[in-house]
Amino acid sequence: QVRLYVRAFDQPSVTVLATTENTAQPFFSPDGSWIAYWSNGALRKVSVAGGTVIPITPASGGFQGGSWSERGDIIFASNGTLFRTGADGGPVDTLLRDTTKSYRWPEFLPDGKTLLFMTAGQGPPRIQALTLSSRKVTDLGITGVNPRYAGRGQLMYATVEGLLFAVPFDAASLRVRGSATLVATSVRVAAGGAAKVGHSRNGVLAWLGG
Repeated sequence: QVRLYVRAFDQPSVTVLATTENTAQPFFSPDGSWIAYWSNGALRKVSVAGGTVIPITPASGGFQGGSWSERGDIIFASNGTLFRTGADGGPVDTLLRDTTKSYRWPEFLPDGKTLLFMTAGQGPPRIQALTLSSRKVTDLGITGVNPRYAGRGQLMYATVEGLLFAVPFDAASLRVRGSATLVATSVRVAAGGAAKVGHSRNGVLAWLGG
């Protein structure tokens, strides 16, 4: 069975988190003390120290990523639609839905009011941004999958061929400010554009080889 495991970088061993069977697409809380993930028809969370798994909200299959803001909001993608809910549960708000497109892999920007995401449809996948207050979508002029804001004015994204790039990015104006730089090759990219990449606020980057 697929389960969640945790490992501190300064420790040689991993720890399995009990009762986290059949998990998919985990992501951390902003302070790193919780992990949210999809399992068996619901979005759930568990402490990195282990313990009771807490349901957040029902979520059908086709789960395609989530992100947790400092404000306590969670954005997640399910069956090509972007939703918002609270980290402790509550109402679920539909943010973006289009039967001709699929919205995936949301990532909050530091202000908690804007997020990056990938749009798939006719043509190559695009990296876009959503302003939550107005629901305005801004195309960033990037063809790629699974965007991530790495801090320090850098946006990371992958390609379906398994290349990982970083590009200078102004999070306030939502504008790319330079040319992309190749960061890594042979990054594993699963179906739907799921790049197996993780990063921390202090600049540490980890990825699964393809």
